[in-house]
Amino acid sequence: MGSNMASFGVEMGRRLPMGKTSHGLYSSQLTRHHKYSAPIRREVEYLQMQFITDVSPSGKADDLTAAQVVIIGRTLSIYAITRTLEDYISREGVFFAPGRIQPVLEKYLSFNNTLRLNLERLGIRKEPKDFLDAGSWDVEPDKGEKP
Repeated sequence: MGSNMASFGVEMGRRLPMGKTSHGLYSSQLTRHHKYSAPIRREVEYLQMQFITDVSPSGKADDLTAAQVVIIGRTLSIYAITRTLEDYISREGVFFAPGRIQPVLEKYLSFNNTLRLNLERLGIRKEPKDFLDAGSWDVEPDKGEKP
């Protein structure tokens, strides 16, 4: 293995100890020790069931292709990381110094774009609503009467 990997303490068959991260290595482990990890884990488990239902013709995991399984797995991991970043940004704020944006915000936006692309690959798209169609509104039209 190259000397640059050895400097991170990574050798064949050995992982970095939990809690040590360097240059983003093992960043997906953040959610395991995060104080919001249980709710995020529940969200991921719920989304996994929903993705399988949405993507599989029969609604069962057995009918998914290998590519769909991989994309769903990566999407769920990215979702968990994105939720962790949201919690961090909400606690620490968008700015870390006057006029300086948190560097993690760029990663957050990148992960969100990857989520969008993965969902499109799976065929899950948000249908835009036609807000100009007044016929679909749940309100009665104004009859010109003044109270």
